[in-house]
Amino acid sequence: MNDLLKTITYTGIFAVPFVVLLITESLFFPYITGKNFTFRILVEVMTVAWILLAFLDAQYRPKFSWISVSMLGFLVIVFFANLFGEYPAKSFWSNFERMEGFVTIVHFYLYFLVVGAMLTTERLWNRFFNTTLAVAAIVSFIALAQISGAATVSQGASWRVDGTFGNSTYMAIYMLFHVFIAACMLARTRIIQLRYLYGGLMGIFVLMLLQTGTRGTALGLIGGVLLTTLYVLIYARGHERLRKAAAGALLLIAVVIGGFIAVRDSAFVQEVPVLDRLANISLSEGSIRFIIWNMALQGASDRPILGWGQENFSYVFNTYYEPELYRAEAWYDRVHNVFLDWLIAAGVFGLLAYVSIFLGALYYLLVVPLRTEEGKRAQHEMFSVFERALLVGILGGYTIHNIFVFDNLVSYIFFAVVLAFIHQQVARPIGWMEHLRVDRALIEKVGVPVGVIALVVIVYFVNVPGIKTAYALLGALRTTDHEERVEAFEQALSYDTFGTQEIVEQMSEYGMQVAISSSLSESKKEAYLEKTEEVLLAFIEKKPNDPRSNIFLAGMYRNMNRMDDAAAQLARARELSPRKGSIIIEQGILELQRGEIETARAYFKEAFDATPEYPRARSVYAGTALYEGATAEDIAALITEPYMRTFAQDVVVLYSIQQNQALEPVATFFERYIAEHGESMTPRLAYAQLFYGFGQPSLAIAVLEKAREEVPAFTDYASCYITTIRDGKALGDGCVQF
Repeated sequence: MNDLLKTITYTGIFAVPFVVLLITESLFFPYITGKNFTFRILVEVMTVAWILLAFLDAQYRPKFSWISVSMLGFLVIVFFANLFGEYPAKSFWSNFERMEGFVTIVHFYLYFLVVGAMLTTERLWNRFFNTTLAVAAIVSFIALAQISGAATVSQGASWRVDGTFGNSTYMAIYMLFHVFIAACMLARTRIIQLRYLYGGLMGIFVLMLLQTGTRGTALGLIGGVLLTTLYVLIYARGHERLRKAAAGALLLIAVVIGGFIAVRDSAFVQEVPVLDRLANISLSEGSIRFIIWNMALQGASDRPILGWGQENFSYVFNTYYEPELYRAEAWYDRVHNVFLDWLIAAGVFGLLAYVSIFLGALYYLLVVPLRTEEGKRAQHEMFSVFERALLVGILGGYTIHNIFVFDNLVSYIFFAVVLAFIHQQVARPIGWMEHLRVDRALIEKVGVPVGVIALVVIVYFVNVPGIKTAYALLGALRTTDHEERVEAFEQALSYDTFGTQEIVEQMSEYGMQVAISSSLSESKKEAYLEKTEEVLLAFIEKKPNDPRSNIFLAGMYRNMNRMDDAAAQLARARELSPRKGSIIIEQGILELQRGEIETARAYFKEAFDATPEYPRARSVYAGTALYEGATAEDIAALITEPYMRTFAQDVVVLYSIQQNQALEPVATFFERYIAEHGESMTPRLAYAQLFYGFGQPSLAIAVLEKAREEVPAFTDYASCYITTIRDGKALGDGCVQF
């Protein structure tokens, strides 16, 4: 029985690194859901097997360390923070996009316990590290294929590789951990060929990390290496060769960083996207982050003790929204700073508990070595001075990374691995647990059957409904048949899982299309819209303080021509997020559709006055000026070159021109500007976009042909844009942007 349980447990431990390779195309959020569900199931299986094994064999029972104590305390505090938070359902279960919440934190803790209890020898750790390094090499080859163009990047700029993660940031932290794991293995081996192998892997992982373009993680790498070298210089007394190497490394780092700063403005650096992004690290580049962090501090002051609960930053974001955030994403669910995330999620207690995990680990790496004689330490510690230095480095690098981004499954997994690595070495047996005697027959005859039943129940209720929901929801989005889509939506809803909000939002987006569809019968449209309205209202009642659902419902009502209902939903959204420019603009658009021109213009002016640099606010405000007889000069006072393309393609502007038969002043504005700034491509392209938006492709082509004749540098751009018009595509679709 012991051998079977050990086999199951070790198989789970060694299978987890392979989770990162999973991309489940059949599930909603294919880069997220498959990895997370698989990780959870593996942890659940190995945990049950480990618990049974621990009853049978004392050597595998939990041991005491300040790391394990701090993690348990953190878990308890987060549980109560979630329980008393703003929306506990999401706090415990999260959603498909993130799949975090308390469920993931529990699995993170269990994985730490199992790994810390089972990997008890240097040989086992070497095998585990070699396994995860092999997987990281596979991920790197996939990323290299993306760099070469043989594989596509799923999200963001094409040069920012994301491997199998679907997100460059997730790829970056994965590579950061593996740079240090490879360094650890290089330090452990005496075989010269393996040293070359591990050194080569380190180089590849560093390149892949930089190629993700994740500046916070790049800073983490630099900081981690600096901490490693400083640790060696301070702690490696009696290891002069090692200290000299560390001093040399420190000097090399200083030279490389100094040299890079010196050439940061050179043409070579500016032309290489990765280098250009790293060269532009500055306080001004972090302005969005700083605004978000300030909002988080304001939100934390409202609930300082236990916070808002996990996954509830969106409430703070909406309440304290700053108009300057028009440049950022519309909806933030993370602070993009792990420490502030925990301050919001679990208050001061939660933040202190989270920090205590790091302090618990650093206690054994920084304090204990100074209090323990070198000879005794050599007998009891698995890792050398350099390995301790690497552990300090990865914890420091991870901390720096966490200042700028947020955690995800990958970072949780390898943070647990690092903590378990330290814990396993320093932990001490717990007296009563070590001496506990359990009847083997009782475990085999009762414990095993009960464990199997418990495992089946846990695996099913924690994972299966969510998997079914993700499958049904993606099926609904993939089909073009109305009946099949409706059936898939209803199937997804029937599981009543943590994916409900995402289902409801997808239903409402489709509802906006259904409301204006000419291919569906009135009875089908009415049935679907009635059902969608029902589920949206029910969800709003369940989660009343989130304006996101109100906005989705307002959009559907507007397309259904239920303007009063749409106005009521937007008013509620505005009440919950009073300073959000996009909501104010939506209120203006609704009033414009209702024919309330003065009210609409007042809303647009409010959005414009709040943030004059917001292109959409400036465009719609300028567009509705046409109702008051705006001239070319009036438009020129508002629309300068940076805002021209937004202005020319905005539906409000096009609608205003159409309603007022006011194409002439707008055309005059563009023609005058082009005459005065003949070499600029932006106004010419915007002018073409204006005509194309009005359904006059021949005039748009004429503008582009004239640009091609008068501005040779615009020849290739103009030709490509003309081709897209003739092909009936969106203007510039597939063309290189300038």
